[in-house]
Amino acid sequence: MKIVPYRSLSINIEETPRTPVPTHEWRIMKLPEDNQTYPFAAYSVKGNEMRIRLLSKDVVNKDTGASEERVNAIADNKTDSNLFRDEMRFKKVKNLNSRTEKSLIDAIPKGKTLSRDFYSRNTETVALELLGKHLAHRSANRVRIGRIVEVEAYLGPHDPASHSARGMTPRTRVMFGPPGYAYVYLVYGIHHCMNVVTEPKGHGAAVLIRALEPVYDINSRTSGPGLLCRAMGIDRRLNGYDLCGEALFITEANREPFAVTRRPRIGVDYAGEWAKKPLRFYIRGNPNVSHP
Repeated sequence: MKIVPYRSLSINIEETPRTPVPTHEWRIMKLPEDNQTYPFAAYSVKGNEMRIRLLSKDVVNKDTGASEERVNAIADNKTDSNLFRDEMRFKKVKNLNSRTEKSLIDAIPKGKTLSRDFYSRNTETVALELLGKHLAHRSANRVRIGRIVEVEAYLGPHDPASHSARGMTPRTRVMFGPPGYAYVYLVYGIHHCMNVVTEPKGHGAAVLIRALEPVYDINSRTSGPGLLCRAMGIDRRLNGYDLCGEALFITEANREPFAVTRRPRIGVDYAGEWAKKPLRFYIRGNPNVSHP
């Protein structure tokens, strides 16, 4: 089976007859080099439905390709979780053609999902290193992706601006849990805010995602925590969700050089001296940042 280079995929599709492909017949392509764990994707098209499955490097030999029988067998049977990342299905795609098919494949988050160890570190360090990463949310037949461009660090119970300063409550229980989980809450009864829990279990720290740069299938503003949650379809149903899971997660991304600006956090005047601490970090000059 021929491996299609990712960037020339549209050429391959144009050369492929546009008759519907039976579900069990898969094509395979090589993803960009930054995706080391799952460097290949198998995809198939049937009518107006497209199925994509990421394949581990153990499935395909990049020098010799892969036998059609092997890819079909693996792609049709998800019994071996080590060979798969997941499956995405895009249904009711209107006028499926080479352009829309390429666009859907572009929606595959290419980078490696951040591990639990990434989050289990100093909160300021995690906050700084989240800048430039991709936040992805898969729901129903949709994949939304945004680049993180602004964050705030909340360091724990000793930080009077942090929710955990009030101790463990039903609302803050997730903050005191293991790292790498989403802490999503509602403010003013209107806006959702998404945080990622950091440091070892019991510490009570988190990083607020304040702004995103739209990357894929985001059709509204993302300059602010409430706006980005609305644009990404994130609400309290995702509170406590494991960010090492399959629906809501953060991945590595091609890191373009950028400068970071440090400023005090927004809306924490009640925190006394802590209100002045420079614990808000953003990518300097990015137009999606919520405040200068």
